[in-house]
Order: sequence, then structure tokens, then C-alpha cells
Amino acid sequence: MKQVSINNAINRRGHAEAEALGLRFCTKCRKNKPNDLFDFPRGGNSATAWCTECRANKKCPKCERVLPRDSHFPKLNTGKKRIKAYCLECNSAYQRAWKLDSEYQLTQDRYESMLKEQGGVCLICYSSNKLVIDHDHSTGKVRGILCDHCNRGLGYFRDNPESLLTAANYLETRSSL
Repeated sequence: MKQVSINNAINRRGHAEAEALGLRFCTKCRKNKPNDLFDFPRGGNSATAWCTECRANKKCPKCERVLPRDSHFPKLNTGKKRIKAYCLECNSAYQRAWKLDSEYQLTQDRYESMLKEQGGVCLICYSSNKLVIDHDHSTGKVRGILCDHCNRGLGYFRDNPESLLTAANYLETRSSL
């Protein structure tokens, strides 16, 4: 509550100084600027008006870079919890970390160490294209990191080793025909 009243006092003083100089006060950057640098005319919402520069840019709360507003993921309201509007790069990392934790109980560091342990390639075909996490659907345990094709292949065979062996035998015997 105390911080709000301090900000209000600073804003009131800034508005008074700006008006004496024939300027307007931006409550975001806290600078006195000419009237033509504001989108809205004086009056109405001028007490909380931001200049066009401040309205066009936004500081990412994660990496603290000031970027154009359209390079930020929109703020989301999810009931009680409010998700901050990170820049697209930070949001992507946040979403990835959230998915690793919620679906696989993995941290980004653990994922990277698993990937390093297996040489950065699929454990089945040794490809490095579109790697995904393979897990046992009955236990939820992570088995390794596979390429998308191999992971889907295991899923199509319902993780049944006998079916996979039968398919391998079929390929070996039918390939020579």
C-alpha cells in the first residue's frame, strides 16, 4: 500500500511540473514530453497516460529486455493465477520447462544431461531430427529420448516387443522376395 501512495505522489508532482512547462508527464517512463507524443488528448485518462514510445515497447519480466509490445506473449488470466506476459523467447522456454515438469517430472538440466548421455541422437535409429521424450504409458516413467518417427512406431505397436519382433522378421523375410 505504501508503494502505491509513493507512486501517486511522484505522478502528481510530475503532472504539475509538466503542466507548468506546457508538456505532459508519462507515468511509465516518468518524463515530461510534448503533447504530440501521446495517443490520447489531455483530460479523461491523462493521469495514467503513457507516451507512444512506452505504449509501443514492453519490458519482459523474465529477461528484462525492452522489446516491441507485439513480441510478447499476451498476458493470460487463469482464474486465481495470472501468467506474466513474457517475450516470445522467454515464454517458449517457460512453456517447455512447464511441460517437462508437469508431464515427465524432468528439469531442463536433466533433459539436457540425458540427451548428452545418448550422444544427442535417437536411441533407436541414431537420427537427430525432431527428438521427443519416450515414456512408458502404463507407469509414466521416462525411457529415453527418441526421434518422433521411432517414438510413434513404438506407440503404433502398443509397446509390445513380440509385435515388433514379428514385424522385424516380416521385413527380413519379405525384403528378399
